[in-house]
Amino acid sequence: MKKYTLSLLALSSVLTTACVTAQDCDPSKESFYTNAACVLTGKYQDRIDQKERNLEALKEEKAKLEAIRVSLTNEQNLLSDNISQRNKALDNLYTQINAIDQSINQKNLMSSDLNKKLSDLKKQINDLKTTNTNDASKSILQKQQEIKELELEIESIYRLL
Repeated sequence: MKKYTLSLLALSSVLTTACVTAQDCDPSKESFYTNAACVLTGKYQDRIDQKERNLEALKEEKAKLEAIRVSLTNEQNLLSDNISQRNKALDNLYTQINAIDQSINQKNLMSSDLNKKLSDLKKQINDLKTTNTNDASKSILQKQQEIKELELEIESIYRLL
């Protein structure tokens, strides 16, 4: 009878351990047989190893996301700086146009063509200032090229005077 009881106990422990997976081995569960099976089969250690692998993967993902965040922040700062530099350049051009306008008015040299040209330049500068913040379809290089073209037109007007 003793052998039978021991055999039954050994058989039940073997069967219990055969049915246990690492997910079943939660230390917060208070099942004696499951916990015993987890200890005997090493499933607790498997669960710990799996959790550590998941933690390492999450740490790597966090590091990648942090690098992306830093990169995007730097890019945003560069774009903000670039927009402010363009706005300063446009303000400078507008000031130059106003100076030309005043100079021409003082010398009474204003012709309708020159007046129209100055008005067009002012309108282009105002358009560029509004599209700097609202229009994402134009690249930074295109906007810089437009500013250079305006600068060349203003220089040509200076030469006419």
